[in-house]
Amino acid sequence: MLPSKITFTDWIHLSQRFFLTRWMQLPGVYALAHFPTEVPSGKADPLIREIIYYGESQNPLGIRLRNFIHSANTGKHAHSAGRHYHDIFHEIKDFLYIAVCDSPDILVAEANDIRHDLKAHLIDGYNIKYSSYPRLLRAKPDKK
Repeated sequence: MLPSKITFTDWIHLSQRFFLTRWMQLPGVYALAHFPTEVPSGKADPLIREIIYYGESQNPLGIRLRNFIHSANTGKHAHSAGRHYHDIFHEIKDFLYIAVCDSPDILVAEANDIRHDLKAHLIDGYNIKYSSYPRLLRAKPDKK
């Protein structure tokens, strides 16, 4: 069951993700988006068109993002969406931003099912709103 109120951090440039120290040490759900011109201010809206990927991690997010960056820059195996990013863009673009779900129910280590359900909920919401999936999702993900 999803928490009643889902919130995300502000959008942070991916290179500045270490300012999200609290979240980088915990498992969680995150969104990646491209903002080539203007970055929205305030808490991130997790259903905006610029989102290119929703991710979840059962391990610390910092490790998962390090794997994404490695794959996105090199095309090597570490993160499948990172490899797909590399296939499309060849390297991390300067306008890649991250927002992390900061709802307390998502941040506890035992919440794997909740995180998975939240990611599926976000993907479905994006699909309903735009009749498509975020760019780095190759196909509709499996539900548990």
